[in-house]
Amino acid sequence: MNRPVTRRILLLLLAGAAVPAVFGLGGCARRSTALKPPPIHYGYDVCAWCGMVINSQHFAAALAYQRNGNSRNAVFDDIGCMLAWQKAHQDRRVLRAWVKSYATEKWVVAQQAWFVQNAAIHTPMASGIAAGATPEQARAALPRRMRTALRTMDYSMIRRLGSGEKNKAGEK
Repeated sequence: MNRPVTRRILLLLLAGAAVPAVFGLGGCARRSTALKPPPIHYGYDVCAWCGMVINSQHFAAALAYQRNGNSRNAVFDDIGCMLAWQKAHQDRRVLRAWVKSYATEKWVVAQQAWFVQNAAIHTPMASGIAAGATPEQARAALPRRMRTALRTMDYSMIRRLGSGEKNKAGEK
């Protein structure tokens, strides 16, 4: 008679240990703190700055920010719109910003991206700004004859240009 009781206790102990592991309730479970770009529903979502429908992945941008202790996301149809939004909303702490690579249409953390700006780049709101994970990806937005002549910029430089400040830092 003693044997079935031992089996029951063993099964109860195993079941008790399995439930937290299955549902992620264990003491070692960690909450994900990685920031990820918000999804954009092209042809439906609107730009947080200009209100236009976001149609092109080539020039989209997004950011995560805090306002009054709450985390929120904003999406943009043009990198220039994101820069203008940041200038107008300096009371909001930007947690992370992302831009789409013109060449690959993949998200790139804005602080790690390369940028070009030129009137020959036809962006949704005419900022002329394109981005990429590499200088070549950013330059892909330009006509071929201009790709080698135009210099690339980093995020701090493009933010200064977007805010109307003069570019003092030079080429990246």
